[in-house]
Amino acid sequence: MKVLFFLLFTFTIAACSKKEELSPSLANQVAGSYTFVREEYNGFDIVYPYTHPTTGQTTSGKIEVTKLTDENVSAKMVYSFIDKTGKVTSDSQNLGEATLKQLSTGEIEAYQGKLRVAIYANNELRLSASDPDLGKYTLATKK
Repeated sequence: MKVLFFLLFTFTIAACSKKEELSPSLANQVAGSYTFVREEYNGFDIVYPYTHPTTGQTTSGKIEVTKLTDENVSAKMVYSFIDKTGKVTSDSQNLGEATLKQLSTGEIEAYQGKLRVAIYANNELRLSASDPDLGKYTLATKK
């Protein structure tokens, strides 16, 4: 009888103990809307929103990241322009799909094939590329 009581007591405690919480998938962590913060290329450092000193046009932008699978996302970049009369226009570009991998530091990297194109940490997404005209290019965004 004591053994039965002990087993019942053990199962009761095990059933009431806090269950392990699963962390969200990589794609769920990265998916969302990101606002442009800073762009760096060819020696230039642009802080957004940016107002051109000559034309008065203000430029801002965002990146929309959409979950495809637990480890795959697609992204779209949208630039918004407001001229000095207040007219708003926009331009969008499909950035394609990326596969996500988590580092031991907790950061999440995005790859297109073997090329790392972005890194995500602390609600910030940093895109990086190399362009023949612009050189090394980095775009910092924040959720």
